[in-house]
Amino acid sequence: MKNNLIIPMSFLFGLFLLVGCENQDDNVGASTLVPSAGASLSVDIPFGTNNTLVEQNASYDFTVTISEPQIVDVKISIAQTAGNATSGDDFTIPSSIIIPAFATSATGSFAILEDEIAEGPESVTITVGNERTANANLSPASFTFNIGNLTAGELEVGLSWAASETVTDNGGTEISATDLADLVLQIQDASGAVIHEADGAAFEASTITAEDPDGEYFIVAKFFDAMDIPADLNLSTSFDQVGVLNADSYDFEAALNTQIVCDNNFYTLNKVTKSGDSFTIESVGQASSYPQDITGTYDVISNGESTDDGPENNPLVAFMSTVEITDNGDGTYTTSDGWAGVYIEWYSIYGNTEPEPQVLALDICEGTLSSSWTDIFGGTHELTGTVNADGTIAVRIDNSFGDFVDAIYTPQ
Repeated sequence: MKNNLIIPMSFLFGLFLLVGCENQDDNVGASTLVPSAGASLSVDIPFGTNNTLVEQNASYDFTVTISEPQIVDVKISIAQTAGNATSGDDFTIPSSIIIPAFATSATGSFAILEDEIAEGPESVTITVGNERTANANLSPASFTFNIGNLTAGELEVGLSWAASETVTDNGGTEISATDLADLVLQIQDASGAVIHEADGAAFEASTITAEDPDGEYFIVAKFFDAMDIPADLNLSTSFDQVGVLNADSYDFEAALNTQIVCDNNFYTLNKVTKSGDSFTIESVGQASSYPQDITGTYDVISNGESTDDGPENNPLVAFMSTVEITDNGDGTYTTSDGWAGVYIEWYSIYGNTEPEPQVLALDICEGTLSSSWTDIFGGTHELTGTVNADGTIAVRIDNSFGDFVDAIYTPQ
């Protein structure tokens, strides 16, 4: 049995320092001393702060550095403070790290242990430093291992994300990726049915099991929630298979945006083809087909009726015109003429001879358009529309005089 290890680490870089020890420490008779003023610690993690690893015998070194050397050894305690993973069976970690006197750094190791025991999901939280803080400015730091199970014939899929650019709160503090957005990882079959889904509070992982039938599967990311801060998200997937793949990864830049949180906004990341115990992974990188952009030139066919006795072409049947829709850059669009030439066709006899550009609001999640305006005669107008999957737009316009038109916009 082999396990899969997910390591999200959130480090607080001010750490508890022990210089020597009291009787409660290993070094009996020594004292707990306060580090020299201004001394601080940092931790360098060259293997990254978020890793997905299939369990195998391997160690991962990190370095603790103090900003200025001390005249005695500096002892930093390490302890398991939460979780059900077992030290000595699933992992090993030292109980402390010592920076020698007059030195500025020391190295510690996390060792992952391979075993053949079938276990349920496990986790472990490690805390560097403890409650006996010798200096109020130095705080313990913690990190957590979440350990999943993998057996032969299974493929674990991991999903992580990051803002394309740094996002901060009003105080200038950087907002973490998992606070900025909560994503859902789905494994869908070729029909679009969801076979497996992961929706936790952090980066996600799910598994195509040995029992799942052979065939094609698609790895999909979508929103559960997001902060009301506009930001593009870079997505990354990783794949692990016992003895075959170890954190095989794929990256997708600006794949989702936090302004569009709905079921219609999703991103297909990879296609996985399962054949027995073998998996073939391909990059897809395809945004959902919801209407992200309706900019363009459209041929319009309109049918409608005016309540005025003056227009000759009334009722209007298959009236053809052309409009241009442009992006305003703020989530709205402008059409070059609200009635797409119909009002000019009917009411040029009264001096209405110029197109009337109108602003259109696009509800991306619903795929609907809306607009309202008042014309030169004082009449009010309401436009509603639906963006269809083939790119055409169905539009209905009604005014306060009782006129109406139904139109189909077809992109050129």
